[in-house]
Amino acid sequence: MSWSRIWVVLFVGVLAALGFLLSWDDFHVLRMKSYSIPSSSMRPTLQVGDHILVRRIFPKSGETYSPTAGDIIFFPLPAKPSITYVARLIGLPGDTVQLKGGVVFINGEPVKRERIEDGVEQDRSSGVKRLPRYRETLANGRSYQTLDLTTTSQVDDTPEYAVPAGHLFVLGDNRDNSVDSRFLSRVGYVPVESVIGVAEQLYYSGETKAFVWRPVETGSDESVDP
Repeated sequence: MSWSRIWVVLFVGVLAALGFLLSWDDFHVLRMKSYSIPSSSMRPTLQVGDHILVRRIFPKSGETYSPTAGDIIFFPLPAKPSITYVARLIGLPGDTVQLKGGVVFINGEPVKRERIEDGVEQDRSSGVKRLPRYRETLANGRSYQTLDLTTTSQVDDTPEYAVPAGHLFVLGDNRDNSVDSRFLSRVGYVPVESVIGVAEQLYYSGETKAFVWRPVETGSDESVDP
């Protein structure tokens, strides 16, 4: 067997082993699990079809999640635990959260929000469609992009939510197209103990259909897929 063929065999073997490890839920050494993004609720940060690596939390081993505002967390949907949900952690236990005109207020203080360059997508009926984008920066310095597609959305103005002890308040980055803690009967407050992972690395882009390697928080800076 030639050296070139040997290297090909070794390379394929490594890829197969990596794929196996990433699909094994309880592989404690890597502490990572691969997830694909099925919906647009976290655009522009995460696109439909993105594949990301999530740092696992193992409650069965006595491990608990230490909440950090701005994390992208994975958890079983409280109303239907068989569904794994993803959203951004905004409110910590004891916080109050409210949206006014699309601006997030935490404990009565507005989260810093600045307009950035619009995203664009191809609309089948009207051609190019512009997507208003903003950059939010939390009090702890965590910064990320959001979409606010319309100023007349009912969920741009909400009552004040008081986050109970031991629970979290989450939002999707695609604010007008996300079912999150604003919908108390469907998602509501997320128990801290139910968090199963935190998003870290993007390794396959659903936008470009290519393998990449970057932190999820880098986001998509150019066009946004429909």
